[in-house]
Order: sequence, then C-alpha cells, then structure tokens
Amino acid sequence: LEATITINEKTVDLSKISFFGITVVRNGENHSVFATNIPEGVSVEYSGNNVSEVGEHKVVASFYDEEHKLIHTMEAIITIIEKSDNTPVGFENVVFKEMTVLYDGEEHSVYALNIPESITVVYEGNGVSEVGTHVVIAKFYNNNQELVHQLQVTITIVESSDVELPLV
Repeated sequence: LEATITINEKTVDLSKISFFGITVVRNGENHSVFATNIPEGVSVEYSGNNVSEVGEHKVVASFYDEEHKLIHTMEAIITIIEKSDNTPVGFENVVFKEMTVLYDGEEHSVYALNIPESITVVYEGNGVSEVGTHVVIAKFYNNNQELVHQLQVTITIVESSDVELPLV
C-alpha cells in the first residue's frame, strides 16, 4: 500500500504525518492531541479533543484536500488516569509516551516531560533506528542517586509498506 495519493494530478505524501495518543494524570485541565507534518494543501479537523475526565478518549483526525474532500483519517487515544497510591509525589504530571514512526534510517528517541525538580532521568533503549518495536525505560533518580520511579514505553519503527493509510 502506497503512502501517497494523487488529487487532481497532484501527489500528496501522507506518510510523514504523525498523530500520537498520550497518557496523563488527571489534573482538571483539558487535554488534546494534534497531528504534525501535515502536507501543504491538506487541512485537518479533530473530533474528541479537549477531554479532562478519567478514561480512554478516542480522537479522530480527518484530513481534507484543497476541495475539502475527505482523503484520510487517523485515530489516537488520550488516556487520563487518576493518581495512584504508588505514584511517587511529584510524578503525577510526568508524561512519557509511546511513539510510532516510519523507517527513515535516522535514530529515534523518546523523552519524559514535566520532570520534577531535583530529579535526574537516565534512559535505556533510546536512539533506535531499525524496523521493529523497541522498549525504552526512563529511570528517575533523586539527589542521592537513588532510583525513585521508573516508566516504560515503546518506540515502533515500521516500513512504509506496513502502514495502512486508508483512503476514505
């Protein structure tokens, strides 16, 4: 399956669009996800964004050509969780999300966001470039170099032939 489409004799490459879900701890704020690397001449509309309640929320990105004809859709999940009793204080807002990318020969890494002050993060498994699913572990250390928290996600690298880009 090709990752490009032809519209009015114009080829549009959709293979570089990224649209990922997130997992966050409920904090009372609305959360949304957005696509990146949208080709010129393509517009996007979202349904399901701006959520704040605990649970899994499906977000659909609908992509349109210059004539506002639907050409592609993608889905992502926003997962909002409650702070659990085993979540260390200060780590409830840490975001460390999975990533799926098309193979491009480049190295890919994921990093945690909203890291508490005085915490050092050491990553294991970043810098991957081969097709497949790779585990990345973030280890959080306090000032005394004690491991105080750990998170794990995956980086999935797929060949363009493995990516289904359904045309609607």
